[in-house]
Amino acid sequence: MRHAAGRTPYQSPAGAGKSTIAKLAAEELDYIYIDTGAMYRSVAWKFLQSKQDFSPELVSKLAAEMTITFKQEAKLNRVFVDGLEVTDEIRTPEVTEIVSKVSAVGAVREAMVAQQRRMGEAGGVVMDGRDIGTVVFPHADLKIFLTASAEERASRRYKEMLAKGMQAAGASLRGRGGVRYIYYLENDQKQLVESTHTEVRSERSFTLLEDVNCPAVLAEQCFVTNEADVAQFGSEEGCKKTARVYYEAICAYFGTQPQAEQLAGFTLN
Repeated sequence: MRHAAGRTPYQSPAGAGKSTIAKLAAEELDYIYIDTGAMYRSVAWKFLQSKQDFSPELVSKLAAEMTITFKQEAKLNRVFVDGLEVTDEIRTPEVTEIVSKVSAVGAVREAMVAQQRRMGEAGGVVMDGRDIGTVVFPHADLKIFLTASAEERASRRYKEMLAKGMQAAGASLRGRGGVRYIYYLENDQKQLVESTHTEVRSERSFTLLEDVNCPAVLAEQCFVTNEADVAQFGSEEGCKKTARVYYEAICAYFGTQPQAEQLAGFTLN
């Protein structure tokens, strides 16, 4: 149950840990975590989708017309633009390259501030950004400013950039469609759903791995609805066995010998 309405902005220099703490606070309070940086990335992504030359007028128009929403699901903060999920898409190198240029447009910032204020009107939000407590919510219920040493901030920023780079690379390799599911409905009709769909369904189905940009094999090792499969693969030992099989299969595909040190700790019966 959500606590009493409140607005809590977190501000800090880059790399001080405001995003990490803001996410943890939102989770503990059952508040909505709003990553304002993701909002500007969403505008940049929307611009790239237009496939037009950059202009302040164009990005301002897009920012004014689009609606950005957040949905907390387990540990994942999902981002939607006009109802379409863009959680991974806004972290690509292409978006990173253009987002500073987009966010520098005054009308874009005005549009995002207006959306942020609407999000906070009902309370129950933790908002992460550099000017939240001064510009967006100068009279917020609670303001928190975090700081850290230059060394710690540099270390945090490096790790964050490395993680985001790996995430973006993974999204790129997965391609446009990534892993998706086809369900057979009545009258042989088919329904396509995304990998983020978590509902357990009874219809016959199969899985697609499409438009990938690297050698890829889609492996289904078990069914979560099968108790025997869960018992075999749902343990640490089961995961280790599976990892070893995958590792040896990849080595066989590329014609290389598995390394003994990589196999250490894995067991096969």
